[in-house]
Amino acid sequence: MAKTSRARIAALPVVPMPLRTRILRTLGHRFAPGARIWPGSLVLGANLSLGRDTFVNGGCLIDARAAVTLGHEVHLATGVQILTTTHDVGPPSRRAGALRVAAVTVGDGAWLGAGAIVLPGVDVGEGCIVAAGAVVDSNLAPNGVYGGVPARLIRILE
Repeated sequence: MAKTSRARIAALPVVPMPLRTRILRTLGHRFAPGARIWPGSLVLGANLSLGRDTFVNGGCLIDARAAVTLGHEVHLATGVQILTTTHDVGPPSRRAGALRVAAVTVGDGAWLGAGAIVLPGVDVGEGCIVAAGAVVDSNLAPNGVYGGVPARLIRILE
């Protein structure tokens, strides 16, 4: 069975959590104790690493064709997208040029709100909060609240 097919099966709501984790592990993903991915989330590629007690809610898309590292106690709300692939700008005949991949890291304790999008090559600092619907296109310093399109610092947390 193709890797993408197994990833889609793992995303089904009828697949129990332990089986989902086992399927994703066979694809090369790494789960620390207590890490879990809720039904309906799709993980593509084979380079996801989840830290201890990290939680991925339903409806998330994680493009792990390059490394995606989620630290300890990270929480992804419903519909978060983490992308590791993009394209260079091509000529007028085909604007989606050469494929580029870049790793994404989310630091310990970070919380990404519903529908947030993290673009390739971004590091989200420890303890960050990313507001619902924000688009993260550059690195975020630790312990900040970020929101908007593109995401900008709203305030620093204690």
